[in-house]
Amino acid sequence: FARIEELLHTHHELLADEKLDREKLAKLLSTNTTYLHSAIRQCADTTVNGYLNRIRVQEIGKRLQESPGSSPSFEILRAEYGFSTYTTFYRTFRSEFGMSPTEYLDRAAQESLKNIL
Repeated sequence: FARIEELLHTHHELLADEKLDREKLAKLLSTNTTYLHSAIRQCADTTVNGYLNRIRVQEIGKRLQESPGSSPSFEILRAEYGFSTYTTFYRTFRSEFGMSPTEYLDRAAQESLKNIL
């Protein structure tokens, strides 16, 4: 599982590929899809696609935290991080952070202001 995390966190361009799936990821890791599925299910308690989407929104969350006042639109972020639909992006984001992307961005902006003052 550590190899999966390392690959996804160091090769951000992989997350932009909306066609990245279990087969492609297994090939990149030189393993089979059964092992990949089992490792992610056991360690992250989700499917391969669920895990990929979770990592994607975590990376988007980091980006929003770093520059809340100058972040691109959610539609651009959705496309840059490989979400094929806004609905999937929104649902995954809300599930991961417990709030909508807009609420998250507003909170990040408030935190940023507190740090300046």
